[in-house]
Amino acid sequence: SIPAASTGGSSKKSGATPEGGSPELLRDGETYGLYTIEKGDTLFSLARDFFTSQQELQRLNEMGGSTVLHPGKDVVVPTSKYFEHHKLAGN
Repeated sequence: SIPAASTGGSSKKSGATPEGGSPELLRDGETYGLYTIEKGDTLFSLARDFFTSQQELQRLNEMGGSTVLHPGKDVVVPTSKYFEHHKLAGN
């Protein structure tokens, strides 16, 4: 599933503000969404798919140095570069 584009965050499920990180973790000028971890996802693959770094995903989701992802868990992902690349922003 593709997260919805929205400043301040949104969920692909409900349109809610992403939970999983404190508001101070979100950066001005970036849009965020929630991505539900699927079996086989890795921090590397998410970073690649959302045009960010593994470290940024760890920071946003307060993971510390952990790289463990649990299927079914929602994680906050930055979406502006994703939508820019896929030309979905604003649609």
